[in-house]
Amino acid sequence: MCWKGSFVNDRFSFVTFTRDASTNIISVYVGTTPAGTYKDDAGDYVPSAQDVIFMMDNTTGPANIVEASPGTVTYIALIDTPATPGDIAGLQAQACASVVAQTFPITVSASPAGGGVASCSPNPVLSGDDSICTATPNPGFAFVNWSGDCSGTTCTLSNVTSAKSVTANFVGTADVQVSKTGPANVTGGNPVVYTLVFTNTGPGAADGAVWSDPVPAEISSVSASCGAVTGGAVCGSPTVAGNSVTGAIPTFPSKSSVTVTISGVSPLQTTTLVNTATIDPPAGVPDSDTTNNSSTASTSTPVHLQSFEVD
Repeated sequence: MCWKGSFVNDRFSFVTFTRDASTNIISVYVGTTPAGTYKDDAGDYVPSAQDVIFMMDNTTGPANIVEASPGTVTYIALIDTPATPGDIAGLQAQACASVVAQTFPITVSASPAGGGVASCSPNPVLSGDDSICTATPNPGFAFVNWSGDCSGTTCTLSNVTSAKSVTANFVGTADVQVSKTGPANVTGGNPVVYTLVFTNTGPGAADGAVWSDPVPAEISSVSASCGAVTGGAVCGSPTVAGNSVTGAIPTFPSKSSVTVTISGVSPLQTTTLVNTATIDPPAGVPDSDTTNNSSTASTSTPVHLQSFEVD
């Protein structure tokens, strides 16, 4: 569309276009006299209200373009004869070709730079118009939020009248998982040992991941200790409170693992011990696969048969 304008002076006779948004009718006036109408079904002129698209006067001199205010252009052009449809069409074309709309750039960045791609459209944006920004994470990352001239998880810059700057924030995802093993059977009253292997397959680190293992109440004398570590991981000392065993992995790089051993004494009665361990990533680190965050081991305790000597 051509640019909205505002220029009023009673000494001149103006040719003006106005638009009725409810009917899409464009009205042409010479001075204050209606000169004709046509329907704008294609939406070529869509001003914010029933505003003047452009004006021209019958003074002499070169065409003059003035920025009256951001987004509002006054267009003055020479005409010495009565206005014709050709005049109007020609002046419209001249106005559209000559007037350069004020625009503002939007600086868009991603943090970290390799975390994803961010863009705003349109960019630059016409003064007073809107721009919508989108963020797409790269593999191994998740989008967190916007910062700068936008905040939250969506970014629409409305009624832009100055340069803007937005940043899309991403975080590396991790895939923390646990595999738990234990004996299928153990004679009552004997030691029972479970092995927990915690792994982070990445691609991001999961420093501070937490895990827990509520050992069945039937098992007594519960203890836990760190075992082997790989890939630069650091195992935090497990905490044992009764039969509740918990811990954290303060350093958990991608492609690393931590092994924890939990021991106890099996019950004398016949039962099946179902023991499940779980792990969760630290706050702020998305887990790409939560289906492997728990692992269960089942152990049966047959009746312990004590032998007696018969005389």
